[in-house]
Amino acid sequence: MIDLGDWGRLNETIDDDLRLIYPDMYLENEELFDKIMAVGYLIRDLSHPDGGLDWISSHNINKILLENPRIAVLSKLLVVRLRLPWNDTNTEWLVSEQELNEHEEEYEVLAIFLRIQRKGTNEKVKWLRQEDKQYFDEHRDEFIIVEKRYSVRWKWSEEEISRLLNDSPVNKNDVHTYLAQ
Repeated sequence: MIDLGDWGRLNETIDDDLRLIYPDMYLENEELFDKIMAVGYLIRDLSHPDGGLDWISSHNINKILLENPRIAVLSKLLVVRLRLPWNDTNTEWLVSEQELNEHEEEYEVLAIFLRIQRKGTNEKVKWLRQEDKQYFDEHRDEFIIVEKRYSVRWKWSEEEISRLLNDSPVNKNDVHTYLAQ
């Protein structure tokens, strides 16, 4: 039998900004969520009546039900991304080479990520990890670059940065106001 785990352990496997909720909760509070990331199901193993509830993603549900006929599906769940406050949003994102070329004047490149494959082998294509970068650089002719992704952010001029830093609504001379902000 497949190890289904428990709700807490499985809930910990999703990102901090993701939540498991019922569809009704989503409809009642749509403004709290950015988007639906996946569909899941609330389940219970009937062969272990003392066991707790579990959840399983929709892409695994058919396999689980075929292998474990004593699993009961109780409800549909949604995996949703919480809408973060504007100051907690990520200001960096990954783009393809084509998108970078289309917005070259607007984006600042922070890092380049490569998907590589060793020439003449059937190895899987993999992302170049930081710890493998030196070997890759020294033996560049052994690899094929399959894909490039660029970590980017919006370009800011020195004038814009200066204006943002100097036009703060917080009075830095008033320690209490500054700390409260």
